[in-house]
Amino acid sequence: MKNLLKIMLTASLCVSASIAAPQKGSMTDPRDEKTYKTVKIGDQVWMAENLALEITEINGNPGSTNECWILGGNGKKANCKKYGQYYSALAASVACPDGWHLPSAPEFKKMLDYAGNSIDLKSKEGWNTYQQSSGNGIDKYGFNAQPSGGCIVAKDGECSYLEEGKRAYFWTSTVPSDTEGVAYAFLGASHTDYGFDLAPQSKGLWMFFPVRCIQNEKKNVGDVSADFNEGEATESSSHDACKAAVAKAKNTYNRCITLPKGSSERSLCAKKYKEEKENAEKACIIKNAKNSCSRSASDIMEVVRQRMPGLRHIYNKFLKQQPHFQGVISLRFTIAPGGEIISISIASSTTGYGEFDNEIKTAVSRWNFGKFKCDDGNVANETTVTVPFTFYE
Repeated sequence: MKNLLKIMLTASLCVSASIAAPQKGSMTDPRDEKTYKTVKIGDQVWMAENLALEITEINGNPGSTNECWILGGNGKKANCKKYGQYYSALAASVACPDGWHLPSAPEFKKMLDYAGNSIDLKSKEGWNTYQQSSGNGIDKYGFNAQPSGGCIVAKDGECSYLEEGKRAYFWTSTVPSDTEGVAYAFLGASHTDYGFDLAPQSKGLWMFFPVRCIQNEKKNVGDVSADFNEGEATESSSHDACKAAVAKAKNTYNRCITLPKGSSERSLCAKKYKEEKENAEKACIIKNAKNSCSRSASDIMEVVRQRMPGLRHIYNKFLKQQPHFQGVISLRFTIAPGGEIISISIASSTTGYGEFDNEIKTAVSRWNFGKFKCDDGNVANETTVTVPFTFYE
């Protein structure tokens, strides 16, 4: 069965296609403030550098080697930037920052299939020759795979390095159910030497490989987005209830994306997530009404959902000016009984792009929520709300 798995994972990467220029960007890991280059390959966003976060230990066992400072570089610190840390399989599973994750073998294969070969993914220097031919790549997509090799920790605690210059190794999150191993991806000096293999779990803790993180999918549970924020505390919607509702929905989302695409289990999970997300939106909307006769959170969010797609063209316009920017804008506005917005302001923003924020505010200010009357026929009061708007590619 192990051989069968290996055959499945190392399926030929002969697919070719007309590929658009890669979209490059950057991200900063808030845990240690290191900034990494990123690149979009197909519909996936990858770190374009190996992770360099040091993990001293995990569950009482070694986390990362911290040997990136000296590997092949005679003590040059530049090698930590070049090769990153070398992680145990267990540490690798929790190493990526929030919003990113350790890629599965299928996610790696999707990227490899998109590229169609290994020479386009490998760095332009550092690779050994193979049968008198250079092993260096052309780095067409900006993935910049370095020939880092890996290491095995011996009983004395020293890291014995192997195949630097010959291969690039990357941990995956895939643990096949019929084996006791963890899958890892590799690229070799020969441009036809690439695929996957298994590190036996009994030894995997002591095998150390680099990590490349991939950005979490944003739209992959039914037709529902996973992005929304919990807002602020008010009399009508307590902050604690809001946070609890958001956490519940996010936990369900994280479980859904682990289920096979197209499966009935994932479909049912997506339905549950959609319900929990709607409950969270209702719990988190900030509402300040003078009496109980005011617009409901569900009525307001229904209009917001209907009108939200109309803001996409604004985001796309600014995205051309500043690739990969994203964030959440919380707008605070007051809706008159007739439905028009009579005042609006930016309560908070994480986009870091003031011009974009103001254009979104202007567009929303033109929305109309329709006339509203109380059940007894009296004219309703004005309703003030704060609603988070999330934007991403």
